[in-house]
Amino acid sequence: AAIHAHTRDEHRISLEGRLSCAAALELPVAHDILKELEATVDRGSALEVVRVADRMLSLGLRFGTNRRREVVGVSELLDRTDDPFARMSFLCLWGWCNVLSSRYQVALAIADRALDDLTRYRVEVGSPYIRIVRAAALSGLGTHADALTEIDAALDVAEAMADIPGIQNGYALKARILVASGDAYRACSLEPPDMDGAMRFVIGEVSG
Repeated sequence: AAIHAHTRDEHRISLEGRLSCAAALELPVAHDILKELEATVDRGSALEVVRVADRMLSLGLRFGTNRRREVVGVSELLDRTDDPFARMSFLCLWGWCNVLSSRYQVALAIADRALDDLTRYRVEVGSPYIRIVRAAALSGLGTHADALTEIDAALDVAEAMADIPGIQNGYALKARILVASGDAYRACSLEPPDMDGAMRFVIGEVSG
């Protein structure tokens, strides 16, 4: 795609494709591709800024770096972004970064905002991941019963859509919520999901 890219938009699309592949394979070159992609961003385009911030968060999470502070201002551009997939993907990742920063109330508010978007735009594909963030935030706040209800809802949707990564991540978080609530026996009794074809970071989550 890079060889045949002649316009700025085609070049960006090729970079986004290369970045997605490198990130999925957890290759260090992904950081270089991200920098190249950042250099092409039109700062006057809310959508482009949101999308590159989304990739920054995603890549950071895959490589163990929480870049929440770097994208705080980007959230103010969401209302100027009419792409529901870009909005929800960013909100999901941003919410998770706040969970990892122990900012559970903030993460819960972000997840609720994302769920409102999901209902408004009828983009059900994002439901498992948004609910996973919401469950993690609820667990962090100590409301484990509500967190379990939320994670079960996430798993139900993921299973209905045969969303394997959603099922895998939902399983990993449910086990952690059960342990946090003091029910280690039930956590150990959960049946692990099928891990065929799983990405390396998902294998680490499920087996951890």
